[in-house]
Amino acid sequence: MARSFHSEHWHRVAHLKPQLRAHVPVTRHRSRGQSWYVIQDSATGRFHRFTPTAYRVIGSMDGLRTVDEIWRAAIENLKDEAPSQSDMVDLLSQLHAADLIRSDSNADAIELFSRHRSQSRKRLTSRFANPMALRFPLLNPDRFLTALAPWARPFFGLFGLLLWCVAVVFAGVLAGLHWPELTGNIADHAMGLDNILIMAALFPVLKLLHELGHGLACKLRGGEVRELGVMLLVLAPVPYVDATSSTAFRSRWDRMLVAAAGMLVETFLAALAMFVWTTVEPGLVRTLAFNTMLIAGISTVVFNINPLMRLDGYYMLVDLLDMPNLAQRATRWWASLAERRLFGVTEDPPVTAPGERGWLLAYAPASLLYRTVVMLGIALFVAGTFFIVGIIMAIVTVFTTLVWPLIKIARHVLVAPKLANHRGRAVAVTFGGAGAIVGAVMLAPLPLVTLTEGIIWLPESAILRVREDGFVARIATPGGTMVRAGDLIMVGEESGLVHEAAVTASQIEALTLRLDAELVSDRVQSQVTRAELRLKAETLARQDMRIARLSLESQEAGRLVLPHEADLPGRFLKRGDVVGFLLPPQSRTIRVAVPQADIDLVRTRLKGVDVMLAGLTDRSYSAELGREVPAASGQLPSRALSIDGGGRIAVDARDPKNPRALEGQFLFDVILPPEAGASAFGARAHVRFDHGFEPLGQQVWRRLRQLFLSRLEA
Repeated sequence: MARSFHSEHWHRVAHLKPQLRAHVPVTRHRSRGQSWYVIQDSATGRFHRFTPTAYRVIGSMDGLRTVDEIWRAAIENLKDEAPSQSDMVDLLSQLHAADLIRSDSNADAIELFSRHRSQSRKRLTSRFANPMALRFPLLNPDRFLTALAPWARPFFGLFGLLLWCVAVVFAGVLAGLHWPELTGNIADHAMGLDNILIMAALFPVLKLLHELGHGLACKLRGGEVRELGVMLLVLAPVPYVDATSSTAFRSRWDRMLVAAAGMLVETFLAALAMFVWTTVEPGLVRTLAFNTMLIAGISTVVFNINPLMRLDGYYMLVDLLDMPNLAQRATRWWASLAERRLFGVTEDPPVTAPGERGWLLAYAPASLLYRTVVMLGIALFVAGTFFIVGIIMAIVTVFTTLVWPLIKIARHVLVAPKLANHRGRAVAVTFGGAGAIVGAVMLAPLPLVTLTEGIIWLPESAILRVREDGFVARIATPGGTMVRAGDLIMVGEESGLVHEAAVTASQIEALTLRLDAELVSDRVQSQVTRAELRLKAETLARQDMRIARLSLESQEAGRLVLPHEADLPGRFLKRGDVVGFLLPPQSRTIRVAVPQADIDLVRTRLKGVDVMLAGLTDRSYSAELGREVPAASGQLPSRALSIDGGGRIAVDARDPKNPRALEGQFLFDVILPPEAGASAFGARAHVRFDHGFEPLGQQVWRRLRQLFLSRLEA
């Protein structure tokens, strides 16, 4: 529903004779088939976009006609598209706040000084609003860029595009050919102390060239670059240039070129570094080339080209979609939607062109989520080295991304004039809804579970391990045979052990004869001999037991598997070596890996265990928790549990033959019920540990606390 055609504030502005200031140039843009007029305030560097209807009204502000005369002329000329008095008041307020118009009334000197101070404060605040990116302007690079522009012009045309394509394509081919060498043990190479110092010195140089790319592209397309400075990006000094004058370019392709110029420069430098890296011998030059590729690749792919952060990729997306001010408009669109649907405000929704609504719907929440995750990730990374700084950054991030927006929402609901007629409903919906959400998060119980994976595992009794050091004399039962419990599998021998037992037997025989004689001649000495004889008997019993343990018997029934049967006879084996397996008709043991973050829940708050076998996802089984390996280990029971094997556990790829989990894992044996049926050894199983119920807020707090503690301990 449209707003009221008349305004109660009309009498305050009707007699004014406004005029657009002389220092304000105007540029006409085409966006999604619609015309827009961009007004640039040269004094502040800000840009304002108006519809053709609004611009026709602004164009009538010549300082001779009153606001009432301009409005009546607009009604006569624009008919149904004519603005209402409320629209005129809002337009004048916007122009006045942006300092784009002046009127015939005598200016209040106090107001002028107040507005000047306010604008100065806003400019200063904008430089320090983001604690992750503090800006410090240094100099005006316009004269330098003007002198450099003729030399750089060929590289920003067709010749430069062809040169860039050839260099990047060939560098990509070389990178593919040398990929194992480039990525092998990259973490150790990149995070070494010497390499970190080289990267710290190289990073500002590359970023300066990146920013000069933006500045030259803007200058060559007719723009102005009046500011070059240093930005502390996560405490790292990074150069920047102010190329916002490109916003006034009529061609969106020119605007996209300015936004992409920095990334084009960096990728071209990375391509040149690739050529150097493959040509020179190992040394300082090769290290510089490698770090150039590393810095340019990470910064371009992870940050600059990502449209969810307001960097180069965002401005390229905005111009590609023909949707100027996408981030601000998406935020306003969501605010307008909330006001209309929740507060009952009868105001027309923001004007959108065909195809824009979906982008506005998706961009604001996606950008907020991504920026929050990135900022907290950076804060955690910094806290690992600089604890206090990282904690401060985390607090500031939470405040700027969560607390401050909530404060602004509350203030808008309480004092915004547009909500005057809907204040009660707005307050009730906002604070009542917030209370309900907080109550649900903190009090409403939700299922608390640990989801993990395991594999069908043989019981310990089915693993044939050597019980005593010795040689294999012969295989009593060939592999592939069905055996019963107690059947002889392998016969072992150890000549040294047999000899020791024979010597001990001889000593026992001699001691027995001596004892018989001493019982007649020396009863006191006979007591000593009797004790010695007892010790020798115990020694012989142990030796006989060790000789018996040289032979291996089955502890349960199953099919015998001897992987290296032909190589076993005559081979020396140590105690604990595995020589084979007994595959029982039915295996009911699952070896489960539980992450270290969930081990306390499994140990102290276990309510039940449910298992779903791979390939049989239509049914789950209630299982029992068996034995636990008491200490955390990075060794996985099977490669099938790793990400490479289709599982969910991340492993260290530096040792592909013996992959180890990056996070400590606790191993449990889960016992399936008999009705689960036969399962193949090594098959995957999905396990769900039930811990009862717990409010969502407590679950989230536990995970955040674990995250911070793990990062800070690392």
